[in-house]
Amino acid sequence: MTHTSAERLAQVQNHWPVGSRARHPYLGLTGTVVGHARDHERSALVLMHFDNGQDHWMRAERLQFAIGRTTRQVLLGAAGLIARNGWMAGDCVDYDAYPDTPAHLCPLCTLGAIAVAAGLPPHLWDGDAELDELDEARVVLAAAATNNLALHLGLINQQTPATVHAHDLISEVWNDAPGQTAELVISALAQAGRVS
Repeated sequence: MTHTSAERLAQVQNHWPVGSRARHPYLGLTGTVVGHARDHERSALVLMHFDNGQDHWMRAERLQFAIGRTTRQVLLGAAGLIARNGWMAGDCVDYDAYPDTPAHLCPLCTLGAIAVAAGLPPHLWDGDAELDELDEARVVLAAAATNNLALHLGLINQQTPATVHAHDLISEVWNDAPGQTAELVISALAQAGRVS
């Protein structure tokens, strides 16, 4: 299927939202997406601000997933993961593909995408993920991103009791709701990321 340059640009903007993290494997650099532009007839470019302080325009197809370091980057990264790989309900990851395929290349549910964007296994919320003490900060980051999404969606508020878990509400009430779509999930993650 051939896309117009405007369609390709919109696709790249969904796959690599401004504020998400990406890695350029050939240059060995990781950074944050700061912009997008059309290039030639049917191509699109991503402006990367690399961690070494350099800014470069990159072809989107040359970028790879990178772990987020803030709640904003995790939520935007989760939106990009679902846009690139697909969304699912019922399970956190497509177990027909995972673990033979890396989690960042598999279809994911909302919580699975948040976990992967934070550098954790997609089944983090199931309670059976094997984690070490180095993963502790990433768990806190994923939980904070999950809470920010739940607040954005109105599933919880500042008065919500501590016994109510945002990840349960997102999974059972929102992600798996009848009529839920990938487009709605991507949009909600991206919006929550932009206000985080």
